[in-house]
Amino acid sequence: MLKLNKVTLVEIFAVFTAFAAATATASDLESAVEKGQGDLISQYDTDGDGQLSKSEASASNISELISNFDSLDANKDGQLSAEELAAL
Repeated sequence: MLKLNKVTLVEIFAVFTAFAAATATASDLESAVEKGQGDLISQYDTDGDGQLSKSEASASNISELISNFDSLDANKDGQLSAEELAAL
């Protein structure tokens, strides 16, 4: 039987938790959009400017938002507005 000490269990839990947080998918984006683009912005807009920057989108861990950021950014200002998110 494999013996694990407390540190090893904590490390395993930390890795599992990080993996789970990083696996946000298209369904997460769809859910956020269904609630309204304003809700998506208010949830991840850390600087309070009413838009999502690329770093704010990255921090959301929503893979579809991150991978499609540049194509969603219609005016190429590096920010996603509610109007640009409405194109989803």
